[in-house]
Amino acid sequence: MPAVLSVFDLEANKFGSMEEYALFLSRALQERGWRNVLVFSRSVKAEILDLLKEAGAIVEVMPRGGQPECYRALMRILWRHRADVVHYHFLEQHSLLPILGWLSRSGIQVFTDHFRQPQPIGRITRAGCFLWDRVVFPLLDIQILAISEHVKKTLVE
Repeated sequence: MPAVLSVFDLEANKFGSMEEYALFLSRALQERGWRNVLVFSRSVKAEILDLLKEAGAIVEVMPRGGQPECYRALMRILWRHRADVVHYHFLEQHSLLPILGWLSRSGIQVFTDHFRQPQPIGRITRAGCFLWDRVVFPLLDIQILAISEHVKKTLVE
């Protein structure tokens, strides 16, 4: 059965927009015969966990941050589920997690940039973003989704 694996760097402790997105995605994928694996970096509130599981989601929790245990946990999750699509949300702009997805030989890798804000960005940060967005991710065939016109403009220009 094909699978989508979504990595969220957030704690599902309230029913907000991302939890609603995860719930609807789980239902839609289940109706189409796909597995939906949701990976959170912090605990999931019991009521939300129940809703997600009822919608057909498989829920995993991994340690947060750039520590080795975080990387090892994600690699184990990626190998266990062998997803056809891996989608990363709410990660830092230079997160190494999509690179781990590529190393695990998971399917299509998608990174949604939720962080770039309409504010001045220093030259060093801008240069790092440029290299990350236009060199590293394209070399690894990782696709970037922009959630706002500002993010799109920052990524494209």
